[in-house]
Amino acid sequence: MTWFDVQELLKRQKTILVPTGSIEQHGPHLPLNTDVVAPLEVSILVARKLRTVVAPPLRPGVSGHHMPFPGTITLRPQTFIELVKDYARSLASHGFDPIVFINGHGGNAASVSIATSEARTELSPTKVIGFNWWEFIPKDLGYIVSFESGFHANAQETSWMLALRPDRVKMERAKREMPVASETIKMSENFYIGTFRTFKDITESGILGDATKADAELGHKVVEAAAENIARAIEEVVKNPPY
Repeated sequence: MTWFDVQELLKRQKTILVPTGSIEQHGPHLPLNTDVVAPLEVSILVARKLRTVVAPPLRPGVSGHHMPFPGTITLRPQTFIELVKDYARSLASHGFDPIVFINGHGGNAASVSIATSEARTELSPTKVIGFNWWEFIPKDLGYIVSFESGFHANAQETSWMLALRPDRVKMERAKREMPVASETIKMSENFYIGTFRTFKDITESGILGDATKADAELGHKVVEAAAENIARAIEEVVKNPPY
């Protein structure tokens, strides 16, 4: 779009979507930009439903825990937070509202929450929202992050990449490498993830789960359903702000 196109858009629609992801290892079978592809494609589907636009995604994220694997690029949390806030400041200055950050990387979640919270206060009454796209996957589609299903580059992530970028998935390299922990540690997934220094401490391949069970059809259903739910949620916030 040109600046003129954006000016014309703002006369009829002020919502803007900003995907956030990461450039990091996703096992030997998925591309480094897996966590960018998913929120970007979900955002495009949402934008079509709302008849609005998607901003250029934030590609690197907070990925220090993946650095032992070649190709990973990481930002410090404080750097990422300031990037999100600068995006919000820029878009708010043009009149976009709400500004919706659609996150695709678990390692960004805390930073997105902090950044959007601070931006909401600074830019009020502009609504600045941040969330993880996978939280809008219907439970009946079986999305679970657990010791049984795995946490990373597993069947679920591989499924939506088979749906979105099948030419980038090397299924011949997919494997099963499950997280191992005592029953006590399994009581808290966050405790488990918060105790190791890097993924290399717990996985040789970079996979935590069973990537061999990926299903492209399920991936399509997951992405479509999440996009539908996100679009509805944004419409509800625009019509009836929760404050």
